[in-house]
Amino acid sequence: MPRPGGTNCSRPPPTGPTADGCWTSSTPRTSSARTPPPRPGATVALDDTEDGAQLHYRVTSYRAADLDRTLAWLGTLPDTCGHFTARPARGTARDVRVTGLVLPEAGDARRGLRVTVGGTAPDDGSGGDARDLTLTVDLVAVRLGDDAISLTNGTLGEPADDATRTSVDIGTGRLAEARRQGRAQV
Repeated sequence: MPRPGGTNCSRPPPTGPTADGCWTSSTPRTSSARTPPPRPGATVALDDTEDGAQLHYRVTSYRAADLDRTLAWLGTLPDTCGHFTARPARGTARDVRVTGLVLPEAGDARRGLRVTVGGTAPDDGSGGDARDLTLTVDLVAVRLGDDAISLTNGTLGEPADDATRTSVDIGTGRLAEARRQGRAQV
Protein backbone atom coordinates (compact mmCIF):
# COMPACT_ATOMS: atom_id res chain seq x y z
CA MET A 1 0.00 0.00 0.00
CA PRO A 2 1.55 3.36 -0.96
CA ARG A 3 2.50 6.05 1.51
CA PRO A 4 1.53 9.66 0.89
CA GLY A 5 3.64 10.94 -1.98
CA GLY A 6 3.16 7.72 -3.94
CA THR A 7 5.99 5.72 -2.38
CA ASN A 8 5.81 2.11 -1.33
CA CYS A 9 5.13 1.43 2.36
CA SER A 10 8.26 -0.71 2.58
CA ARG A 11 10.46 2.30 1.93
CA PRO A 12 11.92 4.37 4.77
CA PRO A 13 11.40 8.12 5.10
CA PRO A 14 12.68 10.16 2.16
CA THR A 15 15.79 11.55 3.88
CA GLY A 16 17.84 11.05 7.02
CA PRO A 17 18.49 8.09 9.28
CA THR A 18 16.00 5.34 9.92
CA ALA A 19 15.30 4.16 13.45
CA ASP A 20 17.73 1.26 13.10
CA GLY A 21 20.61 3.50 12.03
CA CYS A 22 20.43 2.99 8.27
CA TRP A 23 20.90 6.12 6.17
CA THR A 24 18.45 7.02 3.46
CA SER A 25 18.54 9.76 0.88
CA SER A 26 16.05 11.21 -1.56
CA THR A 27 18.66 10.91 -4.30
CA PRO A 28 20.00 7.57 -5.53
CA ARG A 29 23.45 6.61 -4.33
CA THR A 30 26.24 6.39 -6.84
CA SER A 31 29.86 5.49 -6.36
CA SER A 32 30.71 9.19 -6.16
CA ALA A 33 27.97 10.00 -3.61
CA ARG A 34 29.18 11.01 -0.18
CA THR A 35 28.16 8.79 2.67
CA PRO A 36 27.27 10.32 6.00
CA PRO A 37 30.03 10.41 8.60
CA PRO A 38 30.23 7.48 10.99
CA ARG A 39 28.08 7.86 14.08
CA PRO A 40 28.77 6.59 17.57
CA GLY A 41 26.86 3.40 18.23
CA ALA A 42 26.72 0.00 19.84
CA THR A 43 24.88 -3.20 18.96
CA VAL A 44 24.08 -6.41 20.83
CA ALA A 45 22.21 -9.53 19.70
CA LEU A 46 20.73 -12.10 22.06
CA ASP A 47 19.58 -15.50 20.82
CA ASP A 48 17.34 -17.88 22.77
CA THR A 49 18.48 -21.36 21.80
CA GLU A 50 15.36 -23.04 23.24
CA ASP A 51 12.68 -21.34 21.16
CA GLY A 52 14.72 -19.52 18.52
CA ALA A 53 13.77 -16.02 19.66
CA GLN A 54 16.20 -13.23 18.78
CA LEU A 55 16.47 -9.80 20.38
CA HIS A 56 18.67 -7.24 18.61
CA TYR A 57 19.42 -3.96 20.34
CA ARG A 58 21.22 -0.96 18.87
CA VAL A 59 22.14 2.52 20.12
CA THR A 60 22.98 5.23 17.56
CA SER A 61 23.29 9.01 17.44
CA TYR A 62 21.53 11.34 15.01
CA ARG A 63 19.92 14.76 15.15
CA ALA A 64 16.74 14.74 17.22
CA ALA A 65 14.74 16.25 14.33
CA ASP A 66 15.80 13.40 12.02
CA LEU A 67 14.88 10.82 14.64
CA ASP A 68 11.50 12.46 15.25
CA ARG A 69 10.78 12.40 11.50
CA THR A 70 11.55 8.68 11.43
CA LEU A 71 9.41 8.01 14.51
CA ALA A 72 6.52 9.90 12.88
CA TRP A 73 6.91 7.80 9.72
CA LEU A 74 6.91 4.58 11.75
CA GLY A 75 3.65 5.74 13.32
CA THR A 76 1.98 5.85 9.90
CA LEU A 77 2.73 2.22 9.06
CA PRO A 78 -0.21 0.57 10.88
CA ASP A 79 -2.56 2.74 8.78
CA THR A 80 -0.70 2.65 5.46
CA CYS A 81 0.54 -0.94 5.63
CA GLY A 82 -1.71 -2.52 8.28
CA HIS A 83 -2.55 -5.61 6.27
CA PHE A 84 -1.19 -6.87 2.98
CA THR A 85 -0.04 -10.00 1.20
CA ALA A 86 3.68 -10.43 0.56
CA ARG A 87 4.17 -12.23 -2.74
CA PRO A 88 7.69 -13.45 -3.48
CA ALA A 89 8.84 -14.17 -7.02
CA ARG A 90 8.91 -17.85 -6.04
CA GLY A 91 7.41 -19.50 -3.01
CA THR A 92 4.31 -19.01 -0.93
CA ALA A 93 2.39 -15.76 -0.51
CA ARG A 94 2.32 -14.64 3.13
CA ASP A 95 -0.28 -12.69 5.10
CA VAL A 96 1.38 -9.65 6.78
CA ARG A 97 -0.09 -7.47 9.52
CA VAL A 98 1.45 -4.32 11.02
CA THR A 99 0.01 -3.00 14.28
CA GLY A 100 1.02 -0.43 16.87
CA LEU A 101 2.75 -1.66 20.01
CA VAL A 102 2.09 -0.15 23.44
CA LEU A 103 5.38 0.90 25.03
CA PRO A 104 6.37 2.11 28.48
CA GLU A 105 6.91 5.87 28.88
CA ALA A 106 10.62 5.98 28.13
CA GLY A 107 12.91 8.52 26.52
CA ASP A 108 11.78 11.74 24.85
CA ALA A 109 9.81 9.99 22.08
CA ARG A 110 9.08 6.40 21.18
CA ARG A 111 7.28 4.24 18.66
CA GLY A 112 6.59 0.52 18.51
CA LEU A 113 5.27 -1.82 15.86
CA ARG A 114 4.40 -5.50 15.78
CA VAL A 115 4.84 -7.13 12.38
CA THR A 116 3.26 -10.55 11.96
CA VAL A 117 4.07 -12.64 8.90
CA GLY A 118 1.62 -15.51 8.74
CA GLY A 119 1.65 -18.68 6.78
CA THR A 120 -0.12 -19.14 3.49
CA ALA A 121 -2.21 -16.12 2.58
CA PRO A 122 -5.97 -16.86 2.50
CA ASP A 123 -6.20 -16.30 -1.28
CA ASP A 124 -3.15 -18.44 -2.05
CA GLY A 125 -5.23 -21.54 -2.76
CA SER A 126 -2.58 -23.93 -1.49
CA GLY A 127 -4.56 -24.92 1.60
CA GLY A 128 -1.42 -24.62 3.73
CA ASP A 129 -1.59 -24.59 7.53
CA ALA A 130 -0.44 -21.17 8.74
CA ARG A 131 -0.50 -21.92 12.48
CA ASP A 132 3.03 -23.31 12.61
CA LEU A 133 4.52 -20.71 10.29
CA THR A 134 3.84 -17.36 11.99
CA LEU A 135 6.81 -15.05 12.50
CA THR A 136 6.21 -12.12 14.85
CA VAL A 137 8.69 -9.26 15.24
CA ASP A 138 8.37 -6.33 17.61
CA LEU A 139 10.17 -3.25 16.31
CA VAL A 140 10.79 -0.41 18.77
CA ALA A 141 12.55 2.94 18.41
CA VAL A 142 13.14 5.29 21.34
CA ARG A 143 14.72 8.75 21.15
CA LEU A 144 16.61 10.26 24.06
CA GLY A 145 18.07 13.61 23.03
CA ASP A 146 20.15 13.01 19.89
CA ASP A 147 20.49 9.30 20.63
CA ALA A 148 18.20 6.46 19.63
CA ILE A 149 17.61 2.93 20.73
CA SER A 150 16.28 0.50 18.16
CA LEU A 151 15.16 -2.92 19.19
CA THR A 152 13.80 -5.94 17.37
CA ASN A 153 12.40 -8.89 19.28
CA GLY A 154 11.28 -11.71 17.04
CA THR A 155 10.35 -15.35 17.12
CA LEU A 156 8.07 -17.94 15.57
CA GLY A 157 4.83 -17.45 17.50
CA GLU A 158 4.54 -14.60 20.02
CA PRO A 159 7.59 -12.73 21.35
CA ALA A 160 7.82 -12.30 25.10
CA ASP A 161 6.20 -8.91 25.72
CA ASP A 162 8.07 -8.51 28.99
CA ALA A 163 11.40 -8.87 27.14
CA THR A 164 10.48 -6.01 24.81
CA ARG A 165 9.21 -3.75 27.63
CA THR A 166 12.13 -4.56 29.93
CA SER A 167 14.66 -3.89 27.17
CA VAL A 168 13.06 -0.50 26.51
CA ASP A 169 12.94 0.43 30.22
CA ILE A 170 16.42 -0.75 31.18
CA GLY A 171 18.03 0.34 27.92
CA THR A 172 16.63 3.86 28.14
CA GLY A 173 17.81 4.14 31.75
CA ARG A 174 21.31 2.98 30.83
CA LEU A 175 21.46 5.33 27.86
CA ALA A 176 20.35 8.24 30.08
CA GLU A 177 23.13 7.37 32.54
CA ALA A 178 25.72 7.14 29.75
CA ARG A 179 24.61 10.56 28.49
CA ARG A 180 25.03 11.99 32.01
CA GLN A 181 28.55 10.54 32.29
CA GLY A 182 29.59 11.76 28.88
CA ARG A 183 30.34 9.77 25.77
CA ALA A 184 34.09 9.58 26.38
CA GLN A 185 33.68 7.69 29.67
CA VAL A 186 31.33 4.96 28.46
